[in-house]
Amino acid sequence: NLVSIRKVVTPVEGNNGVGKATRVELIINFEEDAPLGYYTVSDSIPSGMRLMPYQKNEEDYRSVWIENENQQITAQIYRDTPRDETEEEQQKWKERRIVYYISGVLPGEYVVESACLSNPADEIFVSTERQTIMVEP
Repeated sequence: NLVSIRKVVTPVEGNNGVGKATRVELIINFEEDAPLGYYTVSDSIPSGMRLMPYQKNEEDYRSVWIENENQQITAQIYRDTPRDETEEEQQKWKERRIVYYISGVLPGEYVVESACLSNPADEIFVSTERQTIMVEP
């Protein structure tokens, strides 16, 4: 594949408890010959959990625009050519990361739906695997 996406869900404080932070990281990898242009990332916050306010990190948001409405997160990524030929700069354009934090509001087991990455102009659609998350009381 020219483009791939992974979702990593990690408890910040040992477990996914009510009121405790859980880190969600979406890792998007572009092969060197992946099409340039806009890509849309869609992700859902599990029911029983809510988006937490957080400090934006410059590395997480390079050329990424993020919106949140209810349980849905949408991000726009613009992929263009690197500014220079250094290996460090080349690597930055091969991988993008989107990080956000959620917390449990109700104990129970919830489905972590697939995150999707698409570029309709180039007929690209990839997604992550579904997972489950247990929110402890």
